[in-house]
Amino acid sequence: MAENKSKNVCFALDPDTHALAVAKAAELGVTVSALAKTLISRIATSTESEAQGEVETQHYERLKISLSLDEKEAIAQHAKTNAWSMSRECRFRIISSLSATPKLLPDELVSIRGLRSAVDAAGRTIHHMMRTNQLTVNDTAFMAEIATLMQCNTAIITKLRTLETATVDRWQFNLRGMKSTYS
Repeated sequence: MAENKSKNVCFALDPDTHALAVAKAAELGVTVSALAKTLISRIATSTESEAQGEVETQHYERLKISLSLDEKEAIAQHAKTNAWSMSRECRFRIISSLSATPKLLPDELVSIRGLRSAVDAAGRTIHHMMRTNQLTVNDTAFMAEIATLMQCNTAIITKLRTLETATVDRWQFNLRGMKSTYS
């Protein structure tokens, strides 16, 4: 008679993955083994063919490339910074180099918008102080500097808006002057 016994499964994790697993298990109040068992059960019983965030293979073809160790390290570092897999980081970089449309990362776009808001707020404050004569400075050179600053403020906001809509070429894919014609 065949008994339904549990099987022991052993596998190795790199130190970073193990630390993440320990932290997640502690957050959920379970052991790392229980967490692994739950994840494996979900994957085994899942009807989805791919993990969330990965591309569907029916519309894409797998591409194999060779990189130097320095290039691989750089991509791994950027992927870790963006909390992405290396394949997703490579896809982003390839698409951003081929595409004529903007490819800003969400955190980059938030930073640019924050800068634009800060510059705009500073300009509005100075403009309000000038209009209501709250600036009691007798130095005409200082007032001329403020007027120049207000003119620069408009130029800065325009440049930041342009940057928001421009492709961020963080890794200088078009370094040799090749311009993408893809949309």
